[in-house]
Amino acid sequence: MLRKDLAKISKEDLWKAGRLSTRAYNVCCRSRLNTLADILLYFESGQSFKHIKQAGTKTQEELFLLSKEVVSNLEDDDVRFGGDYFPVNGLEIRKSFEALGEEQKAVLELWYDKKKRELKAREFHAVEHWTLEDFYREVWCCPDFSFHRLPHIGKFSIEGLEKFRLFLEKKVEELSGCEERQIVLEKAILRYGNFCADPFVLAYWEERKHLPMFWLLGKKLESQMGRDYAIFRETFPLYENQTVRSLEEVAAEKELSKERVRQIRNQVLHDLFNDQNVFFQTQEDWTGYLPEIAGEVASSSSYNGREMNVRERTHFSSLFIFRIFAFVFDSQVKLIGDPGTLKRGSISWNNTFLVRSRIFEIFDFDRFREDVESRLSNERSEDWICHINDYLDDSLCWKEYDLEEYDAVKTVVLEIFLQEFRLYLDDEDRIVIPANKEKPTEEIVKILEENGRPMYLQEIFKRYGEKFPYRFSYPKQLRSSMTFEDRIVAIGRSGRYALKEWNVNTGTIREVIVEFLSKKGIPQTDQAITDYVLKYYPDTNCASIRSTIYEGVEAYGFVFYEKGLFGLKNKDYPSSYIVCEKPELVKKSFEARLADFENFIQEKEHFPFSVSTDKEELTLYRWWKSVLDKKKSLTALQEKKVEEIQVKYARIKKDKWELQWEENLKEIRHFFLTFKRLPKDLGDEKNCLKLWKRLKKDYTENKLTEAQRRAYLELCKLLN
Repeated sequence: MLRKDLAKISKEDLWKAGRLSTRAYNVCCRSRLNTLADILLYFESGQSFKHIKQAGTKTQEELFLLSKEVVSNLEDDDVRFGGDYFPVNGLEIRKSFEALGEEQKAVLELWYDKKKRELKAREFHAVEHWTLEDFYREVWCCPDFSFHRLPHIGKFSIEGLEKFRLFLEKKVEELSGCEERQIVLEKAILRYGNFCADPFVLAYWEERKHLPMFWLLGKKLESQMGRDYAIFRETFPLYENQTVRSLEEVAAEKELSKERVRQIRNQVLHDLFNDQNVFFQTQEDWTGYLPEIAGEVASSSSYNGREMNVRERTHFSSLFIFRIFAFVFDSQVKLIGDPGTLKRGSISWNNTFLVRSRIFEIFDFDRFREDVESRLSNERSEDWICHINDYLDDSLCWKEYDLEEYDAVKTVVLEIFLQEFRLYLDDEDRIVIPANKEKPTEEIVKILEENGRPMYLQEIFKRYGEKFPYRFSYPKQLRSSMTFEDRIVAIGRSGRYALKEWNVNTGTIREVIVEFLSKKGIPQTDQAITDYVLKYYPDTNCASIRSTIYEGVEAYGFVFYEKGLFGLKNKDYPSSYIVCEKPELVKKSFEARLADFENFIQEKEHFPFSVSTDKEELTLYRWWKSVLDKKKSLTALQEKKVEEIQVKYARIKKDKWELQWEENLKEIRHFFLTFKRLPKDLGDEKNCLKLWKRLKKDYTENKLTEAQRRAYLELCKLLN
């Protein structure tokens, strides 16, 4: 019997043949001795079967006698694992390896990387820098190779490396006789996960000769749990016919700020469309979709994504499909009007367009859209008519005039005219923009009348857009029209507007305070002032109003009275109210602020973070940031003290993520030391298991610092 044949004999075969008792079989299951080769490897590594948990005297003797019998029956050219060197049949494995095709080697390399990451810390470090080709040269091409020669390797590590080598040799043998369809399936499972084991994947590949990447991506997204992905699914048009919720709605439900919800959505988008995402690392799997982007332009409103969704059993939106194409085929196509890349205040598009990269490079489509919008919104008594060729010839939107691409640019421009503005060419190839005789303010007045209360500019813009979706793209375009309308008034600087006939208070907060104090015969408390101001400015607060009064002493004549009362300089109050000096807003000195900063570090054991519910922590963070950014003028002595703080607390965490990572590590270490095993997906251990998977994922995706990598590897040793 040859040693390589032992791996083909499972513990189930031994049990059915009567070579293992039921008790010995159960011991093998618990100890992961799955084949006869595993049992023999354990025996020849010099370990005693008595060290196996729950292995009694009879079980130990049974496994020992079985191992002795197998050793005596091995052929002469097989040598014990425990010898001076670890022999391999170099010539045979070299021939098998060299005979592998390109796809077969790609699968073997995936297995090599996967199994290498599963090695214990000391074993991994021994072969960390070896590629599959290195392993082939160092191990299989050297007849006298021995893992004993690697530095810092003990007998237990040699056992693990020998199993690693045996696994690879077995894989080489398996791949040598694999059909193409089996190789494709195995590579897909290794690369994208167990979703690929679904029969649909292989059936799709056999029909189209490429993997159903959208189906696989859909399965991956469905498996993602947690708050961030839930927010992403609700606020981004991921699926067709999906009702996208506003940031305000989700923020209220999740008890977050609108800005935080926007940040979370954009962060998930960034993580999804990232070079580190395994779904986008291999472009060869996407080449089957190239016919989908063959034209000059595609619009999200006219693109027939349903056909592909039916084919791939998905229901992604055209926008999401376009985003994937633009990311995967970045050198070939670009997106126009992608909401995932819009910054606040930038141009808003009603549709998304996928165009060839060259067209995108030579023509400024944002500027083109602004030009059309201005023509639509300007008041005109007659239609604006222009031949499409004349419009393009005179356009200032060309970044680089390219006659060869002229027709292609024209095709894209016409598609935008149609989908974005519902404008068509007439029989003479002319663009006709209808006369705009009705002022937008007429509709705005109607909106305010229907609402019956002051409205923010954003609210007015949203309501106006529902009736005229192609006229304006952003709120500030409405503001200029409203400024010169006598029937509409602005309320202070709050961005709210009302009808003049409502007789609302349109002053600033200071002017409202003056109005309130003028009506009163005695000085007022800050709370009474706040209650009055809130009627007109519901978003302010008492602290903001106090600050407003302090800053308006000279300009508005505010006077301070004892017991925290406020009045006006030009009013006469009863003599019982005593005027006092304006309280000074005392600012802390640099030394006092530095002392507070150091006390915070010593108490919390971390630097102040930029995200916190503690206002004092936020204040300290902003102060320290302004010091480091050189925004404060410091003396030489003060700069020296800053350097001393940096040196003294160099090891203290400055990043909230690092601190959280370290706390997670401590929790998992405590569990390992207490129970000597991995946590289970049950009860109180669920959270610990989740933290462990997250640490492992960060390690495999190279997201850790060098210090964190060392800490993770030390943690893994606790399981050895």
